[in-house]
Amino acid sequence: MLRHPAFGGKGGSEFDQDSEGRVWICIVVAFGSGLQNGPHSGLLISRTATEQSREVEAVRQKRLAALLALLMILTPASALVGAEFTPWEGHTHPRPLTPGGAVEITTTGFTLPSNGTITDGLLNLSTDWDQPGGNGTGWSAGGESNFTSGQELLTTSLRFDGALSLAQDQSVGTYEDFTTLETTFLDWFPAGPDFLLWSPSDLNLSGTNVTVGDDTGLFNSSWGGTIPAFSTEGGMVVSTLGYSPSRVPAGVHAWLEGPQVRLPNVIRNYSAQFDYWIHLDGGGGWMEYSLDGGQWKVLNPEGGYPDNLPSASPQLTGFANASASGWKNSTFALDGLNGIHSADHLRLRFVIWTDSNAITTGPGWFIDNLTLENEGEPLACWFHGNLNGVYANDADAWIIFNFSTTNLTVPMEITASLDWDLEGGWNDNLFVEASNDNQTWYEISLPPGIPGIGLIVNGIAYAEETGGWVDLTMPLPAIFQNRPNMWLRFRVETDYSLGYGASINGWEGVMVDDVILHANSSAGKVDILLDNFSTNDSVEIGVAVGANEQWQYLTNYGHNGYSTAIYGFESTIELARGWHLNHERGSPWEIGTTNNGSGWGPGGFPNNGNGAGLVLNGKYAANTLTHLETKDWSIPVNASARLVFDNWVCTEANWDGGTIFISDDAGLSWAPFAQQEPDFYDTRSTANPFSPLYNMMIFDGSSYSAGCNVQPWVTKQGNLSAWSGQNVRFRFTFFSDTYLEGAGWYIDNVGVEVDWFEPLGKWVSPPIKVGPSGYGSAAIGGQVPPETSVSATVLDSSGTPIIGYAGRDLPLDLRGIRPDQHPTIHLRLHLATNDALRTPVLQNLHVGANLYLTTPVFDSSGWEYSATLPVLWDSDSGAYVSANSSGKMTAGISIHRPARSISIWCDCENVYLSLNPQASPSTAYLATLIQQPTTSLVNGLYLRDIQDLKITIDLLQNGWVKDIRVDVEYSDIAVNPAVDLKGDGSNEWAHSGPFGIATDVNGVNNLQFYAINGVTYSKNLGYHNYTQAYDGIARLGIIAESTTITTISRGSWSTQVVGSNDNVVVPLLDIIPGQPRASSMVD
Repeated sequence: MLRHPAFGGKGGSEFDQDSEGRVWICIVVAFGSGLQNGPHSGLLISRTATEQSREVEAVRQKRLAALLALLMILTPASALVGAEFTPWEGHTHPRPLTPGGAVEITTTGFTLPSNGTITDGLLNLSTDWDQPGGNGTGWSAGGESNFTSGQELLTTSLRFDGALSLAQDQSVGTYEDFTTLETTFLDWFPAGPDFLLWSPSDLNLSGTNVTVGDDTGLFNSSWGGTIPAFSTEGGMVVSTLGYSPSRVPAGVHAWLEGPQVRLPNVIRNYSAQFDYWIHLDGGGGWMEYSLDGGQWKVLNPEGGYPDNLPSASPQLTGFANASASGWKNSTFALDGLNGIHSADHLRLRFVIWTDSNAITTGPGWFIDNLTLENEGEPLACWFHGNLNGVYANDADAWIIFNFSTTNLTVPMEITASLDWDLEGGWNDNLFVEASNDNQTWYEISLPPGIPGIGLIVNGIAYAEETGGWVDLTMPLPAIFQNRPNMWLRFRVETDYSLGYGASINGWEGVMVDDVILHANSSAGKVDILLDNFSTNDSVEIGVAVGANEQWQYLTNYGHNGYSTAIYGFESTIELARGWHLNHERGSPWEIGTTNNGSGWGPGGFPNNGNGAGLVLNGKYAANTLTHLETKDWSIPVNASARLVFDNWVCTEANWDGGTIFISDDAGLSWAPFAQQEPDFYDTRSTANPFSPLYNMMIFDGSSYSAGCNVQPWVTKQGNLSAWSGQNVRFRFTFFSDTYLEGAGWYIDNVGVEVDWFEPLGKWVSPPIKVGPSGYGSAAIGGQVPPETSVSATVLDSSGTPIIGYAGRDLPLDLRGIRPDQHPTIHLRLHLATNDALRTPVLQNLHVGANLYLTTPVFDSSGWEYSATLPVLWDSDSGAYVSANSSGKMTAGISIHRPARSISIWCDCENVYLSLNPQASPSTAYLATLIQQPTTSLVNGLYLRDIQDLKITIDLLQNGWVKDIRVDVEYSDIAVNPAVDLKGDGSNEWAHSGPFGIATDVNGVNNLQFYAINGVTYSKNLGYHNYTQAYDGIARLGIIAESTTITTISRGSWSTQVVGSNDNVVVPLLDIIPGQPRASSMVD
């Protein structure tokens, strides 16, 4: 029997002979891992020439082993003739279920002749270095062995998805519960450092009436001047008095941003004008514009601004007046703005600024009646139908014109501007058709025509009546590319009944204008206006035989004609301070209370007060697109922060829903928020490709299995770490399509929460058992921001710190801890911060030979960078990058027991990774170029002979490193193996301690000696009688006075130790079996 006491193995062997004289051998083996058969093992037997071989069959097998046992049975010898050698035929590579596990097997050992006699035998055991022996002991966020198994003292693994951090002393933040509301603009958004300066006002204020030119003003000393007594249009104006009327402070800078305006397709004599009243000294106001969300630029009025502003002003001219100006008007020409003719959208804003040293200011700036006016192109279009009632039945008539696609290629599209009031369905429709010979026609509009059964354009559904001009785009097949002659026709076909669209309301029929060809050319994509019907002779009219025709050329209707938009600032809404409603269509967000009296909604907000929702007491409308925008929140640098709000939503699943956008540039641009956040949204919008939220994660209530109408309120949290040190605002966007409406989206208690962390915290690991060759080293991976730290203390089994291992930096070499004195230890981590907003966040802790990376500094990970090729942390990309064109990172790996494999995961790009032994830098075990995150594996028997490795990462141009994990897998080693051949409890062979490696000095585990000051003391190490030997280490503990310098050397290696040190590790790199190697010490 082979026995491995350390793992409780047991077993036995039996010998018997059957009635025919056959030898029956049943061998039961049990031992730990790490053994295999030697090259010469077997039985010496004798037999006659007529004897026949027969195989002995196994009778049972309990479980596989990690060891290979080659057993030769020894019995009293007999002098026989014709002796021969019979080899072992039993298990050769039994495997344990787990590294270090025990094993018990019964196996057939030999095939013997029926009359054979055993005369001799031998047993040879050796270490099987290819058996997996695990990688030590570790804990990781989200792993099976995680930080919850340890003892947390002012630390937690709940805050950062299983990672270990300091516990929160408290979480602070500002939340909006919509209790206090203020009247604000519906379409205009106050912004800037002093945005609260802007407010809508009905001018119903206390003051003394005064005459200012032809106008009446209102004077009050509290606001330092005279304001208008009346508006120029409607009842509201823009005011800079603020919500508590007072003079404009010195040193302010604020602006009032207008809504995004879609620019006319044809810009001609396009202008903006507004009325203003200003009483402002020490500062002034002006207007700015932005095209397609681009940079804001100053917009100058016709004739320039009338007043000079202080020299410190960002704009040197503008509107200013030391006394009340009375109502004035200013006009701004927009046609000549650079880029306006190729842009899609325009935004305007009013800017006010005062000098920080201004002694007097005044009540500020008052604005009313902003008008955008565009002359556009002359009106003209083609119309089929009746301008004063029902159109003709049984019509089949068309207009047709010719064009060329020479040198144009697909993709090609036709866009036509249409305005219709037709029955649709399969009855009355417009068909758009193309031909390359004016004979055969291909329909490019969707069947069964326009409007057919309904069309969706830019997310809006249209049926019998459009209610205005719609630009409809249709693909042009490849057969029409690069043609010198092409024809396009618009054909109206009606049946025998009705003769109107949704209802008879004015004209009935269809109008056609502005036909544009989109195509590819050698110069790129081009847009060609085929016809805007400015004259009536560009088309031909056709009609089918026997059919009716009603085509008419109109000059009082048309697309891209005169347009005007007036902003009187009359539309206001009650919102939380700094919030804004940007509503486009359908049901807007509302603020107030809610109940379930209508049968729709959550029945009340969490605090039973106000909240925000779509239609607070009913269901939302079809074709809704609305945005509720928050104020700005400041995220402290390196803070742990998150968006927090209470959420309730119930919509048509997937088709309707809402998502959150975030802006870090005061609303100039928006990005989808928390799209990768687990358990945040309900689903991904995949049903409606016309939705503006298509392919985004959305809230729709579908994740609640019992049905969204009965779901509870849920508090949502979205991580804001990526916006550290920035000001952010949020946009709650809701969209619905044409069909099936629900209760909608409700939110409350919206805010940003910031963590304040405990200054100190500890975490104590569960017991860590010693391995066959000690403990290795302790390493961590994760985030250790500036002003934070992580250190470690090693505790013995009773919880007492081990001398020399208290408050140590990481990574921490544990090879100096004597396994015979400390068969188990605990590791106590100390987490600390000098900044309450920051904490270490540890993803990994490992005791063995693994290596990790810490960010944004190397301090606690063992990595270093080259002084000549430095690397630095780039917070924008979240990666280490080279400070110059290239960089170098290096780290050492100490392997305290034979290794089987090394796996290196590098989340990196464009780097060169190499692995070399410290003792032989010119030898490369790994050298590879990594151009995307990947895992590199190193294995081979040569790893068992290595104690110290150097890993090098060369960052090439544009290279980066986000994370590194080095996983060292050990070879399994048998501990205290024994062989009991007879199964009688008496071992025929046994080995004390690990088999295959030496853990003593000349057979003594604990060798003590004294070195006299100034005298060299030499001691032979590594003398043993193994037939094979591999390199190793020796641990030394030195007790000396604090000023004593001890020099330790071995061959070319040497080190100096000042005072006492219980953790001196001496590498043994040149062990030769059977030969001593001396190490010397000098005090």
